[in-house]
Amino acid sequence: MRKTLLISFIVPAFNAQSTLTGCVRSIVRTMSSCRSSYEIIIVDDGSADDTPRLAQSLAEEIEEVTVVTQENRGLGAARNHGIDEANGLYVAFVDADDEIKASGIVDFSLLNGSFDILCIPILRVTSKGKTSVYGSTTQRIPFGKRFDEARDYLRHRNVIPCACAYLWRRETLLTRFHEDIYHEDEEFTVMSLLHGGTLICTNQLFTYKYICRPDSITTSSENAGKRLADIATIIGRLETYASAHPEQKRYMRTKLLWLHIDYLRQRLRYHR
Repeated sequence: MRKTLLISFIVPAFNAQSTLTGCVRSIVRTMSSCRSSYEIIIVDDGSADDTPRLAQSLAEEIEEVTVVTQENRGLGAARNHGIDEANGLYVAFVDADDEIKASGIVDFSLLNGSFDILCIPILRVTSKGKTSVYGSTTQRIPFGKRFDEARDYLRHRNVIPCACAYLWRRETLLTRFHEDIYHEDEEFTVMSLLHGGTLICTNQLFTYKYICRPDSITTSSENAGKRLADIATIIGRLETYASAHPEQKRYMRTKLLWLHIDYLRQRLRYHR
């Protein structure tokens, strides 16, 4: 029988030889004050560099680390694979080129199963080390606020789409990432909030550090056309869902509006 753990950290890794070790060690440091067990699942997504060897080396060194492999199928598929392998009460996603750090006040008792979703702080870190709050003023997180239904958090709010900005109770996480598509977080987060239970916004666990890199999927101009097409596809699917489920539409309206705005912004950026 599988051992019950507190958090399963899912780390998709594709050609991440320069960042994987720092990512994993940041999780270990953050969890060092937690008396509960946790696991780190590295999902090697068919890497062609030294990532597989580094991942195995970390697994041999750190008891909490396990490695699973798959053919290169993309970030969404790697995260789905990690969910299937997870044993924790909660699931947390940490990309292999990012890190986490403990908050000033850490209260792991929040992870007692009372909340289905926990929204945590996310910081943007530039290549020069400059740090700022991730997102715009419309995406400010109301720390300390609780919602009996996660969809009430979605309503009237341009929620941060990044799946890494949340901890998800595994047993109630029914949504999966759409595979072979960019910006898969946008659809995943909206649908998970629509169908989620209780939610709390807290800055008393840990902070996610989104490290901006010039060659990352979201910052590179390469494949800009596919990214725009994928955003349009996601908007279309969410609007189709909203039309078929009018009871949910009011919760989605604000986020759909901001998705349209973001799509237009990106079109202007890449088609000057």
